[in-house]
Amino acid sequence: MRFHTILLLALSILTQVSASSAAGPWQIVAFWYAYRISINAFGVDENKIAPEGRGSLSDGSCTFAEFAEYTRHRTKRGTPFPEGLLGADLTPDPLAAVTEIQKSGYKTSQYIDTYTLLPEKYATRDKNIKMPRFPEQIAALNEYVDEARVYMMNTQGLTQESIDSLPEFQNLKLAIRGTLDARRADFNSITLPKLTKALQDEKINPVVKLVIAVDLTTYYELDIDAIISRASNITDARTVVERIVAQVMEGDDQTVRHGDLIMELNKWERDFS
Repeated sequence: MRFHTILLLALSILTQVSASSAAGPWQIVAFWYAYRISINAFGVDENKIAPEGRGSLSDGSCTFAEFAEYTRHRTKRGTPFPEGLLGADLTPDPLAAVTEIQKSGYKTSQYIDTYTLLPEKYATRDKNIKMPRFPEQIAALNEYVDEARVYMMNTQGLTQESIDSLPEFQNLKLAIRGTLDARRADFNSITLPKLTKALQDEKINPVVKLVIAVDLTTYYELDIDAIISRASNITDARTVVERIVAQVMEGDDQTVRHGDLIMELNKWERDFS
């Protein structure tokens, strides 16, 4: 086995240890900002994200910690979200919020309770599964945020530019990127060694690139453009690379789930552009 393949395998093992829980804090922050945007647009009573949650803020809505605890999926092995974390700050810096969650000792791999978060979409709890598919939840939140954006433009006289400048929207975009980075790191830890080996079997030299995430952590992913551009026959190389990527992406349920989620997060991020 070539040296760089061994290196990629080692890197993937190191990444996979922490990546699954690394996305947890970012997801909480992203969902919080979707909640606040919906509250700002429709008010507490008409909000569709965690609509039954009531907290200590003057309008009856939840603080960050109250929201995180209210939407946490409660299990015997779970741990409560730290009470009072981030106080009554409605627009905490996403990276600072993630850091505080990580420092608090909270078990960040815990599920968010979809039935509490999105009761209009999931009115009946399925006892046979832990939670509905995560990409569907992301799509629902994207839909609700878009509804809030349109409503604010139609009723509050805000332009697209003024909405994009609001801290809630800016911070949500950053939180989506943080979630996407963590998920992509996890995804690549699973797929990169498979892709590398499959390309080598086809006599194609794999090229990987270092990606710097928003929290300045790093991960590696396949540089498809570089692989194709360096090939002697670009058309043939593109065909082979696309076939290999498609085969690996459809290889097992875990890979498919990761891929579907990343595509939905990518769509949510693009919708902010």
